[in-house]
Order: sequence, then C-alpha cells, then structure tokens
Amino acid sequence: MKAVRIVALLALPLSGVFAAAPAAAQYYGRGYTPPPEEPPYVQFMGGRCRDLYNALRARTLPSSHEVVEGMRREYRRDCEEEEQDARLRYYDQRNDARRAKYDDRRDARRQADVQYKERRADMLASRQEAEIGRQLTAEQSAQCAESYRILAAKKARTDLSVGELNDLRRFEDNVAARCRR
Repeated sequence: MKAVRIVALLALPLSGVFAAAPAAAQYYGRGYTPPPEEPPYVQFMGGRCRDLYNALRARTLPSSHEVVEGMRREYRRDCEEEEQDARLRYYDQRNDARRAKYDDRRDARRQADVQYKERRADMLASRQEAEIGRQLTAEQSAQCAESYRILAAKKARTDLSVGELNDLRRFEDNVAARCRR
C-alpha cells in the first residue's frame, strides 16, 4: 500500500493535476541604486564643480579606472577649495538663520517680560490707589463724624453769643459742603 502511494505522489506532478510552479525570478546582478541625496552645500558650488561632484558620486561611473582617477584629480585640483568655501557659506547661512530665530525668540520673551512687568506695575499702582482712596475715605468719614459731633454739642448749648452763632452757621455750611449724608 505504501508503495502505491509513493508512486501516485510521484505521478501527480506529471499528470498536470497541480499547476506548474512559477519560475524563480532571474537575478541580473546589482540593481540600480540611485545616488545618495546631494548635500545642501553643493548649491553654493559653481556649475562645473557641481557637475564633477555629482559625476564622482553617481553610481554609473565610466568603467575605466583611469577616467575616474582623472576626474578625482581634476576635482581635487580645481574644486576642493570651492567645496570648502561652499560648505562654509552654507553653514554660515544656516547658523545665521538659527541665530536670527534664536534672537527673535529671545526678543519676544523680553517683550513679553516687559509687558508682564508693566501690567503688574499697573495692577499694583491701581491697588495702591484703591487703598489710598479707602484710607482717605475712612479719614474723611472720621473727620465728618467728629464735625457732626461738634455741631451737635454746639447746637445743644443755649448760651451762644451772636458771634458764636455766626461761627456755628459757617461751620455748619462747611460741614454740609464737605460731608454729604
């Protein structure tokens, strides 16, 4: 029985019952790899040096080793200094932008701090004014109460002379003008 099964299993692929397995993908060598992204300082290089730089970095260099070495020598001779200058210009520009951003933030913080201090000073000044106003009101109330007490005491007296009565009327008018009930 086992022998029949093995023979049957061997015969199945030949009989067409199973679909043919897909052929394995063919390998053609290294696939295309795009060149790495260009560094940002390259934009500050001249056209000829930028082209040489990109050609040296490209994955599809000419096959001749001498040509590649010649390009490298030419780049070192003509463009190395320009590349350094381009790097410096790029990093200076980037640092200037960072510094400007930092300065803007610092100025904004300072301005906010000044505004906060001004608001705080205004608030403290208004509190002091309110406190002074309350104190003046309390003092004025005490003075008015004392004036009314004096008026009541003088009016209660019956032995006032004509001059004292005139003084009492003037004092009464002053108290009425100063102290409103």
